[in-house]
Amino acid sequence: MTLVVFIRMFKADYTPEPEEEFRDLEFDEWIERAIEVSGLQVSRINAGMITAAVIMILTIVGFAVYESFNMTPAFVALFCGFLMVLSQTRNPSVILREIDLSTILFLAGMFIMINGLGKIGIIEALSQSLFAVLGSSPLRASVILMWLSGIVSSVVDNIPVATSLSPIVRDMVVDKSWEILWWGLVIGANLGGCMTPIGSPSNVIAMGVSEQEGYAIPFNQFLKLGVMLPILYFIISMIYIYVRYGLLGA
Repeated sequence: MTLVVFIRMFKADYTPEPEEEFRDLEFDEWIERAIEVSGLQVSRINAGMITAAVIMILTIVGFAVYESFNMTPAFVALFCGFLMVLSQTRNPSVILREIDLSTILFLAGMFIMINGLGKIGIIEALSQSLFAVLGSSPLRASVILMWLSGIVSSVVDNIPVATSLSPIVRDMVVDKSWEILWWGLVIGANLGGCMTPIGSPSNVIAMGVSEQEGYAIPFNQFLKLGVMLPILYFIISMIYIYVRYGLLGA
C-alpha cells in the first residue's frame, strides 16, 4: 500500500520503462550499469565492513539480552559504540568532521526536556488521567489509547511516550481481556512516530543524513506523506482490532 501511494505521489519522477541500453543486460550487468549511471560509490567488502557488521549484530543481541546480565540499554549502546570507534583505522579528525552534531544535540535536548517533564510529574499526571479517559471497555480503551499515543508520539517522541505509558497499561491489564491495550500502545507509538520528522530518533537521523548528502527534505513535504499514510494505517489497525477482538472475540 505504501508503494502504491509513493508511485502515485511521485508519478512524474517515476519511469517504469527501462532505458534501451538496459533491456538486454543480465541482472548482475544491469546492477553494475545502474550503479555506474547513478554515480554511486560502491565499496568492496573489506575487513572494516565485516567488523562493523559483527559489532552491529552484537549491539542487536545486547539489546535483546541485556536484562539477563544486569546491564542497561545505555551500557550496551556505549560499549558497542566504543568498540566501533576502536575498530576504525581512519584518521580520527576525519571521523569527527563527519559526525552529525546537529542531530545529536537535537536528540540530547529532546530527551533532557522529556526527562525534565517526567521529573516534575507532568508526564505521570497525563498518564494517570488515562484511567478516566479510556473507560471500562477493553476494546474501546485500546482504540482510544492507540489514537492518543499516536498523536502524542508525533509531537513529542515515541520512545518517552511508550516508556511513560507502559506502567499505566501494565496496571490496567487486570485480566486477559485487557491485554489488547498493549496492541493499542504498540501500534499508536510506532505509527505516531512516523507522522513528523521529530516523532522518532530514526526520523531525525534520516533527515540529518539526507541534508548532509544534499537531499534536504522540506518539513511540509515530510508531513504530506508522514500524516497521510499513518492515518490510513490507524484506520486499518482500528478495523483489525474491532474485527479480531470484537466480532471474532480472539
